[in-house]
Amino acid sequence: MIGSPGNFTVTVTSGTASATQTFAIYLNTVTPVSSASSTFQVVTGTNSPQAFTFTAVAPTANITHFFYSPVGGTMTSNAITSPYFPGGPGTYTHCIVDNANGCASCQPFVVSMGAPSTVGIEESRTTQDRIFPNPSNGLYSLQLSRHAGTKLTVYNSLGAFIKSHDTAEEGATLDLTEQPRGMYMVKISTTNGQFRYVKLVRE
Repeated sequence: MIGSPGNFTVTVTSGTASATQTFAIYLNTVTPVSSASSTFQVVTGTNSPQAFTFTAVAPTANITHFFYSPVGGTMTSNAITSPYFPGGPGTYTHCIVDNANGCASCQPFVVSMGAPSTVGIEESRTTQDRIFPNPSNGLYSLQLSRHAGTKLTVYNSLGAFIKSHDTAEEGATLDLTEQPRGMYMVKISTTNGQFRYVKLVRE
């Protein structure tokens, strides 16, 4: 068994004949490279942070993304492209690891609180919108200030699409009881292009 890199020679002997082969084993120390959709965003008013997306550039196979929250907790993903929904303001860390050699490269990404803004969903709407109870066992009640034309899109913690839901009537509910426990992001959007994100916890 060879336990370290270097130049090696193998000799095979059979009776009076023999053959020799020389070969080299190199240590793979190439640091993995990733790209980010952004590394900084400002959250204003009551809006929730939007997803950061990290993509493996080299290598694109046998890699793991690690996301570290400033309040504790780690999320991992083996996909080439991995979105991450930050829970709030703070400095987060993304690392990509080459599973073949253990080499890693890391970079911070930041969510900063800005001054309140009227851009996006109006303040009157954000104060009236409610998805409750939160946390819940997966069944949520919806209280939205504008029911006609309001659409909910649900994503899991990896950014994968789960379901969409149109909320056109009073007393509507959002059912995630068939989904596993964890964190989900809900995008509340209207026909005029305004939207915001809400974090839900499925217990």
